[in-house]
Amino acid sequence: MLHSNVLRKIGTISRIVASRSDQKFKKYDLQKGQHIFVVRICEHPGLNLMELTQMLNVDKSTTTKAVQKLEKAGYVRKAHPDDNRKSLSLYPTEQAKQVYEALLAEENVQVDLCFDGFSEAEKKQALEFLERMCRNIETYR
Repeated sequence: MLHSNVLRKIGTISRIVASRSDQKFKKYDLQKGQHIFVVRICEHPGLNLMELTQMLNVDKSTTTKAVQKLEKAGYVRKAHPDDNRKSLSLYPTEQAKQVYEALLAEENVQVDLCFDGFSEAEKKQALEFLERMCRNIETYR
């Protein structure tokens, strides 16, 4: 017997958000799930592939492929910081900066829909619970 439906509900929310986002962002020629990479690179210019991988909790090959596609599409620029040939930093292009506000606005719409009818205290508590759940599950290997 399943102990709780909580992960199924989180999965449902995740799939709905991903699906709606993918539909909305087609007009920017962003493929499935690429918007999250653009947002994080815009918010953290200069981060490297490993930092981005850890931030998004995806595998390295997913990050590498996404960044390659985004670079080819004109959203990401790679650069070697301080002439360090071993390290690559990721920076948003002007194209990425132009769509960032639209990506963020859509994320805010989705957050507002998810929290419709919640008090500020309930929103804060929900976030605290989810953060604890994330910390707990990150130890699972």
